[in-house]
Formats: sequence, structure tokens, C-alpha cells
Amino acid sequence: MTEIKDLLPELKNELLEVCVGDEYEEILSADSVRKINGVIYGVLKNIVGDFLILDSYRVDKTGKIVSGNIIYINSWAVKMFTKVDSNGSLSDVLLSSSHTRKIKARLGIKE
Repeated sequence: MTEIKDLLPELKNELLEVCVGDEYEEILSADSVRKINGVIYGVLKNIVGDFLILDSYRVDKTGKIVSGNIIYINSWAVKMFTKVDSNGSLSDVLLSSSHTRKIKARLGIKE
């Protein structure tokens, strides 16, 4: 079984997008509610025990994105994370079952 600390050499000083499952907001419409998961952006500085230590990004009162807030995230609370790069974000990989036909077609799987 891989432990979180085993990822440190690959991910240290990388900008990460981390989902811990907390909801950021709910979008209400006439007949449905869409819950939006909040994500944390930060540069991984270290892993100590079960904790990811990130220099996190936030939006200040003027709307400027700033860093410098060191946070400790219990790795057991993390649902998923990815490097922030040109390959997409976590929301890009969270598909609905309505995408099944497109995925199968792309992979050459016949129905």
C-alpha cells in the first residue's frame, strides 16, 4: 500500500488542486440543486505524517490572488488531487453517466 509520503519526491513544490469534499456553494434552479465542491490550490511544501503542508492560494479583499497561508491538510480527508497543469482540472474528470457513450466511442468499445 502506498503511503502519502511516498508521493513527496514527485510532487514537492508542485501546484496542486485538492478536493476534500467540502461544498463551496449550491446553485439553485426551479427544479434542482447543484452542489459545487470547493477545492484548495496550493504548492506542496512537505508531507509530515498524514499531513500535506501547502502554501495555499486565496483571494484577498481586493480580489487579488495571494499565497503565504500555510495550511495542513489531513491526507485521510483528501478525496482526490491533481497537479495544476495543461491537462485539465478535477472538475474535468468528474463526468456524469450521460458521458458513457462518448467515452466508449473514444476508447473503441462497442455497445
